[in-house]
Amino acid sequence: MPVFKHSETDAVKFLWLSFSDTQNTRVLQTLFCGKNIKNIDREAFAECSKLSNINMKKAKGITSIGKKAFRKINAKAKVTVPAAKKAKYKNLLKKAGLPKKAAVK
Repeated sequence: MPVFKHSETDAVKFLWLSFSDTQNTRVLQTLFCGKNIKNIDREAFAECSKLSNINMKKAKGITSIGKKAFRKINAKAKVTVPAAKKAKYKNLLKKAGLPKKAAVK
């Protein structure tokens, strides 16, 4: 997975997160999805076993989350989504393999 430094003058805009960028990254613990994210690819975070915090609060334009994108992440993961899109995102996350014990807030 590439490492990006962020400073006030440097910003990287991701439009989607793909399978090859993040799959099987066992050190990933927290994920922040910014406002530019539109899609999360299939198996993007599959087997990231330490991933326990996912913040999608600013990502109000996600249209699709790929199959098994969140398979085998931490069973007690906490996902924060925009209140207005909670039902839609919860359904997308369920189809993407989010563990049953994970909390969507």
